[in-house]
Amino acid sequence: DYHVRLNVALNPSTPEYILEFLSNDKSVSVRSSAAKNPRIPVSILDKLSNDEDWYTRKYVAGNPNTPAYVLEKLSNDENVSVRISVAQNPKITESILDKLSNDKNENIRYWVARNPNWSNNKLWN
Repeated sequence: DYHVRLNVALNPSTPEYILEFLSNDKSVSVRSSAAKNPRIPVSILDKLSNDEDWYTRKYVAGNPNTPAYVLEKLSNDENVSVRISVAQNPKITESILDKLSNDKNENIRYWVARNPNWSNNKLWN
């Protein structure tokens, strides 16, 4: 049942092996919900960062457990919402924020300026 899988994916007590199983679900909503889960293994976040659906990649980018190398890759995503989630991630590195501060999209630059990890004033130049 779709609703059961969705709620299991969102449950922070769901074991990692079940999250791994749900990361292969045919439903974008289930995969993206698994990507939001704080217990999802880094290896699965890495795999989901290549998901064909931008919605899943957006939640990978927003997960605070997503490693910097995955955030770096997602900072080049064609989808603006994915790049905004990267800019909002609390664990983002300053070097990725510096790169995003030059993004052509002003919404991304807005979220870079709001991220407490960014101490640069390049946006004012």
